[in-house]
Amino acid sequence: MTRLTNELRDSIQNKIMMGLPNVDYAKQIKTLLQATVIEFAPTRVKELYADEKTRGYLHRVSFEIRGNWGRRSYFYFDHIYGVSSAGSHRLQMDERTEPLLMEGTLHHALYTRLRDTQLIDKYRAQEELREDVVKRLKANLAAATTLKKLYTTLEPELHGYIPKEPEGVANLPTTVAPVVDDLRKLGANLPETPKA
Repeated sequence: MTRLTNELRDSIQNKIMMGLPNVDYAKQIKTLLQATVIEFAPTRVKELYADEKTRGYLHRVSFEIRGNWGRRSYFYFDHIYGVSSAGSHRLQMDERTEPLLMEGTLHHALYTRLRDTQLIDKYRAQEELREDVVKRLKANLAAATTLKKLYTTLEPELHGYIPKEPEGVANLPTTVAPVVDDLRKLGANLPETPKA
């Protein structure tokens, strides 16, 4: 019977979580920020940005998006091309500050587009779900001391991630801390198995 080491637990966890989540909201936010900045940029900046050979000469900054979101109240998005030399920009995503943003300005456009697409909310929810899944998965992996015990600790859909032991393993009951449904929400393509 193969005993589980922390390295083996980490390896199994990494294989399960690889590529998850499969929807990259951070990339979508950065794309929205970049497109909006270029839309408001002067014609010369737009021309430099349009040519990949000259794009690198534009100044790059980061955007800090702040809100009243509890423990994580801000997000950074780096390397946005074509904006001022301020180094970074701050955008407050708060209904109380919306009236202070003048229509027709870059910050008003960024605010309304992020609000309307709800990308920040989707990104936050996805990050929280991923952190929760990793925490439960770690707990399930830590509860087992051998590879054989993982078959009783992990849900059947995750048994394919367990390294095989020479003597083979029979089907055993599922765990009390399920993570498969949330892994599917993050985009994992796991086999359907009947629940006991």
